[in-house]
Amino acid sequence: MLFLVLMLSCTFRNFNVQEKGRREDISKAIRELDNDNSKAILEKINKYTALHKDENGLLPIEEAIEFDNMEAVQLLIKVGEYPDEIYERIVNKKNVELLNLIPQENLDYRLLSRIQKNEDKELEEEFLKKIEATELERLIVSGQIEEIKNKSKEWILDNYKDNINQRRINTVEILCIYGGIDFIKDIIKILEKDIKDIKEYLLFTVSKLGKKEAMKYLLGLGIADVNAKKQDGITALMAAAKNGHKEVCQLLIEKGADVNAVSMLGTALTKAAKGGHKELCQMLIEKGADVNAVGLRGPALTKAAEGGHKELCQMLIEKGADVNAVSIRGTALMVAAEEGNKEVCEL
Repeated sequence: MLFLVLMLSCTFRNFNVQEKGRREDISKAIRELDNDNSKAILEKINKYTALHKDENGLLPIEEAIEFDNMEAVQLLIKVGEYPDEIYERIVNKKNVELLNLIPQENLDYRLLSRIQKNEDKELEEEFLKKIEATELERLIVSGQIEEIKNKSKEWILDNYKDNINQRRINTVEILCIYGGIDFIKDIIKILEKDIKDIKEYLLFTVSKLGKKEAMKYLLGLGIADVNAKKQDGITALMAAAKNGHKEVCQLLIEKGADVNAVSMLGTALTKAAKGGHKELCQMLIEKGADVNAVGLRGPALTKAAEGGHKELCQMLIEKGADVNAVSIRGTALMVAAEEGNKEVCEL
């Protein structure tokens, strides 16, 4: 193991010298995208170099967003898939042209939730156009609850979209972003006989959005199964943990949520670890979460190492995480090395 660490250390030194030069060239090209050479540099960026951070911890596309370099963003956004927070950063610029650069498959509940929090009506309207929002969804967004109540059940069902294969957001998600508890109550009364498991799906949705009061209401009804799973095995606790909603996770656990429930992609702990949510991970472990539970992509330590979350990795090791556990990508050390997270490798 000592030999491997020394070898990785030498590799990092050589890699960092080469990568620093390349990354500086990219930064310069982003700042000076007014010549053919700069554009040529950006056009050579692939899905790997697109994820190389500068000394300030910014990806190339984040730099382009910061400098309002529309042409650079347009080039870089086509390179590959970015973390969710990149698209949220674009939304925070409150620029319709930038929003229109986001691929259709990334227009999900996170972005609409961010737009709603920003109270950005212009972006809101553009988002609704891009997802081809139904009349019901537009009434929800504009808060016209009484008008919806006056509609027939058949009309509501015709305007209700629960299939996210055609788009990345559905009617329930829009409802939970914009609708208050009273509106959620009304929707349950209208749809519970026609839409199977709507209460459980509402619970799942308010969990991932971190809507604590709506969560309390649904749990108070005593009708929602807190351990119900979606087709991919995801539970409400996993959804809340992924997005770092600690208080919502506590509520779910108090109502009997299984902290060690496993989906194909892991547990609540592995999802919280991937996002770097240290306090939440600590709470889950205190509530009985298995620190070495493994999903398809490895245990919590591997996910934390992948994200470069040094303090979280240290805490997980102190709590008994197996540093030699193997995932499909190898051990936590191998994953940290592959991602270029030197400080994690040195733990």
